[in-house]
Amino acid sequence: MLNANSVIQRASKILAENGMKPDLSGQARAVVIAICEAVNASEQNLQVLVNKATDAVKETPTGRMKKPTIEEIKLQGAKIGLPDRECEKFFDHYETKGWRVGMARTPMRLWTSALANWKRKWQEDHPEFNPAPTNRDIWHLCSGQFSLTNPPTRDRFSDDQSFQTHIKLYDDWKAKRLAEKAREK
Repeated sequence: MLNANSVIQRASKILAENGMKPDLSGQARAVVIAICEAVNASEQNLQVLVNKATDAVKETPTGRMKKPTIEEIKLQGAKIGLPDRECEKFFDHYETKGWRVGMARTPMRLWTSALANWKRKWQEDHPEFNPAPTNRDIWHLCSGQFSLTNPPTRDRFSDDQSFQTHIKLYDDWKAKRLAEKAREK
């Protein structure tokens, strides 16, 4: 984490070493503080991503993947747009195989990647669930179609966690689409 006061002191020292007045203006101090805050926020965001990746692997002390619960699979499925029914099939399939893959029956290392592959195969077999959007202002998801003015509503979801995940995905899509529209003008 960057400390703005330390950066300001270092900048003053560099100015003095180069024969300049070592005092920073109020505007320069504000810029230093803003940069430090942005860097610190980026570091925090990076740490969140690292934590998510670590959580996805869910390693136990033995170094093996911890078997996911059906709830974890459904949550990840909602994030990537896979229906609950397919998440249940995925869970049942790998549960019967002891979470092992391939002919050598190697223990699975990352179930989130296996779920993404499951979705890819499912989409190939069910093109009707993956229509090519004709209107870029409509967001297609397995749970329905939503527009810039028609967000997901709670009544369309079986539980609050799925709803919150969809709202987050929708908000991300909406922000990107509105930014695109602003650039198009």
